[in-house]
Amino acid sequence: MSLSRRTTYSLPAIKKYLTHIIHPSHHTTSLLQNTSKKEWVTSSDALKALTTLQKYQQAKIPFSNLYLHYSHHHLGTLEPAKLYEYIVDSGGIAKEGGIDASILSQKSQDVLRELKWRNATEREKRWGGRGPEGGRGGSCTLNNGFFGTMMRSLNLSVKSTGARVALSVSGGPKGIYAGWNHLVNLVLFDGKRYLVDVGFGGNGPTAPILLQDGNEQPWGVTGDRIRVIWKGIAEYETPGEKCWVLQHRREGNDWDDIYCFTEIEFTPVDVAVMNWKTTRDLRGSFFNYMVICVRNVMEGEDVVGTIILKDGKVKSRIRGNNETLRVCKSEVDRWEALEEYFGIVLGEQERMGIKGMVTELKGGPEDE
Repeated sequence: MSLSRRTTYSLPAIKKYLTHIIHPSHHTTSLLQNTSKKEWVTSSDALKALTTLQKYQQAKIPFSNLYLHYSHHHLGTLEPAKLYEYIVDSGGIAKEGGIDASILSQKSQDVLRELKWRNATEREKRWGGRGPEGGRGGSCTLNNGFFGTMMRSLNLSVKSTGARVALSVSGGPKGIYAGWNHLVNLVLFDGKRYLVDVGFGGNGPTAPILLQDGNEQPWGVTGDRIRVIWKGIAEYETPGEKCWVLQHRREGNDWDDIYCFTEIEFTPVDVAVMNWKTTRDLRGSFFNYMVICVRNVMEGEDVVGTIILKDGKVKSRIRGNNETLRVCKSEVDRWEALEEYFGIVLGEQERMGIKGMVTELKGGPEDE
């Protein structure tokens, strides 16, 4: 077998995923009927199908780093099977362990439950015994790694590559980029490459973008725009060296750089190195000091904005209008916010995993 052969998901797994993201049934039927047709999978019709798939993926599966804070291991994974378990089955990166209560007598189970919740507030007690569920997502390497595998499973022509995020995205100087710290996918349709990214969040792409200098398209159905341009960056020393730069513009504002990338294929080993830097560098990666969860919001089949949880605040930007939805002062507040706005129910080991970390919200919830 070729070393370049990538893992793919089975047909039952694909169907379960499509149900999980609430992909419309008429789109699902058409998609599954055509993915075995060689001439279809690189056609403009397949591009339209992928555009729909991307929207539902980003509305259900957020860009987030919950797995670095709400887990007992504080690690992610790049293994396709475990990614599927985490993102679709929502059972955690590895299934939650601990004592199997089923082997205990009912009396013993009642005693354990009483001891555990004796000092809990009424709001906390409502979480007792609830297992993990919902639409968990991950950072770019997890989300785009998973989505890349899903696209290959649908027989699309995909390759992964690295991107450098602009420092201005996080408040730094304009025109300067970090090192390889973002993963994207490039997909081939009608002989042309398109950028497909479901792992950036916020002002990242909402649909595939043709790699053509100056190509511009709407960001959902808002007044925002997004485009790619072909140019050099300040860090390049070689004359004439260029790369693709993704830019975003809010209505009435100037273009802002988001990230730059090339068309050099990244292997799984390349992705693993990049993933270690962005998630395991305790000093250099903000992922370890901030809880973030971002998903797109849809009305019908249109993307209209985003909902963002950042540490203790939940905000929305819908059709250009900003609103603070909730301010979380305690962990119970944030558990409830994750369920209300993202459909994510954290399991017991996940909830306890943040204890003692700098990102833990230590305010006490008030009893109702």
